[in-house]
Amino acid sequence: MRYHNKLIFSFLGVLLCPSVVSAADGLSLVVPGKAIELSLDDWAKAKDEMSFAKNYEEKRMSSSHKFGRMVTVYLIPMSDDRRLGLKISDNEYLEFFIVNPGFITAQTRLDKGGYWVLCRETFFKKSGLPVDVSAYKPFLKENENRLLWQFYQAEVDETRYLLNSRF
Repeated sequence: MRYHNKLIFSFLGVLLCPSVVSAADGLSLVVPGKAIELSLDDWAKAKDEMSFAKNYEEKRMSSSHKFGRMVTVYLIPMSDDRRLGLKISDNEYLEFFIVNPGFITAQTRLDKGGYWVLCRETFFKKSGLPVDVSAYKPFLKENENRLLWQFYQAEVDETRYLLNSRF
């Protein structure tokens, strides 16, 4: 019966508000071709600045993160101007920058066709890091991005897996 009620609630939510449904046991987001279900134990709904983008913050952080991951789901197709940074696969783009000196911020973009997903996360500095991260740098050179990708590949791959499997 509980499952039946959840289906009715989700269906009514899609009719009334086709993008985001908040159920008692999770968050649901309807995107072209699928419904995304997020656990309230793992994710919090963050403030949406735009009607075409929905923001979520991961509650549980890995030991490599300074803050929880922020994921934005854009309810529109990815435009060419959003294909920034290193192209790491046919539909994935990665760039690093320094917002908080001493920490490394990564943005991973994933083109899902009818919508796209952006994840922003900030990592603690690893020892032996080959890139100077002591000052604010909104843009890094391509070789610096490649070095950071090599240094943080396991963390980036974890994010790629999350974006491909959950979103």
